[in-house]
Amino acid sequence: MDMRKSDLLKRNMAQQVLGQAQQAGFNVEDKLNKPQKSLEKYERVFNNNTEFFSTYNPDMIEETLVNYLKKENFEFKVRDDKYKIKYTLRGTDDFENNV
Repeated sequence: MDMRKSDLLKRNMAQQVLGQAQQAGFNVEDKLNKPQKSLEKYERVFNNNTEFFSTYNPDMIEETLVNYLKKENFEFKVRDDKYKIKYTLRGTDDFENNV
């Protein structure tokens, strides 16, 4: 991923603006946009997953999420073969139960 980061940093401003303008038309064949892991066609199987869709590069989304989880000291597991991260977010009940 370091080589891709250096390639991204070397882009000039015109390339960056062009890239942002074309982002809605995400081109997987572009060297900088090509995902490092395989992507499969989305099929909704269960209705209880937390998921989202984006035209942004999946490697950058994954890297950002992993960095956030590390910073917040979450325990997490990243799949090597697909874009899947498992983690648990424990919350507290802020409601007073006076039953």
